[in-house]
Amino acid sequence: DQASSRDRGQVLAGKVRGMKTVAVLPIKLKSERCPGKNWRTLGTLPLWRWAGNVLQALRDHGVADEIAIVSPEDLSLIDVGNGPIPWRHIPQLASAGAGEIARAISHAIPADVYCVLFATTPFLSLGSARTVVDAVKHGKAESAATVRRLNALAFVDGVPNYDLLCIPPSDQTATIDIVVSGCVAFTAELARFGMMLDAGGLRVPVPWPECCDIDTEADFAQAETIARGLRR
Repeated sequence: DQASSRDRGQVLAGKVRGMKTVAVLPIKLKSERCPGKNWRTLGTLPLWRWAGNVLQALRDHGVADEIAIVSPEDLSLIDVGNGPIPWRHIPQLASAGAGEIARAISHAIPADVYCVLFATTPFLSLGSARTVVDAVKHGKAESAATVRRLNALAFVDGVPNYDLLCIPPSDQTATIDIVVSGCVAFTAELARFGMMLDAGGLRVPVPWPECCDIDTEADFAQAETIARGLRR
């Protein structure tokens, strides 16, 4: 009813007001499969700047209270558009997996909610990133992440996701959510356990090309084609 909805809204608003949200962009100077990709020009900008602009917009729109570029290397202050983004030197990020990245960031920058953007998904929109962060800030889930959602005939661990005796149209198969780098948000509690995502995490589908994820030279070439199309 209206009263219960109002009470729930007041609780959520109070929770959000008392929480600190930090958004970060991890960057490494070196990349193995696509050398130097974070600093290579995509369109008219270095690759990292695309996500850097979204990072700054999260702060400017009040979604994040604090933003930072985090790196295992010692970076100088990086300028993005109309203002600087501070950087944090976190040596523990040098060889960390996703869980250890969450733990290292939470140790270096105290907060209640964390958002991690990745330079390898340059076309992610502010709207998609905001949806991910707001889900955790408002208590809808302990974690949330962008995914590429597919309906396809597929084998998962050698098992088909469809009846081999009655092959259905692909749009009638089970949904497959592929986690893309994009954006992930999680609570400080999860970070302390070395986790970015939990089993009950919210999955936020993003359209193409937002889910374009650059890992190889071929991926970068595809992203260049997309960037040229966006400039037209």
